[in-house]
Amino acid sequence: MTAPSGAVPADEAEAHEAITAAFTRVFGAQFERDAKLANIDDPSGLDALFDEVDSRYPQAAETAKVVIERVVFNAPDDASVVYQVAYEGAAPFDRKVGKARRTAEGWKVTRETVCELFAFAGAPCVTPDPAG
Repeated sequence: MTAPSGAVPADEAEAHEAITAAFTRVFGAQFERDAKLANIDDPSGLDALFDEVDSRYPQAAETAKVVIERVVFNAPDDASVVYQVAYEGAAPFDRKVGKARRTAEGWKVTRETVCELFAFAGAPCVTPDPAG
């Protein structure tokens, strides 16, 4: 995990709560797809990957829960998050370190974090070609 710089958001408790909510919405089974995508900083192309992961792991799609173990602020608009995803019928995934960043719309889970978990599930993200 990145060492913290000491700079934290003005309201650290509120930011921690918003980050926890964003991770819960992205990785929790109880949320609709629109809520998941709305809580990712760059959701482009991820809708189809959610479908792929959900079809490979239907039990996870129906019962996944995320536990946030730790949030460390690297800057007022950047945080590292230690989290774990679990679902019924399987052992919890190993702890992961993801990232959250504050955007104009609020705190979001980074695309990189989602792509790392999807790659673990066998559905790697495709990096968009910047040339179009």
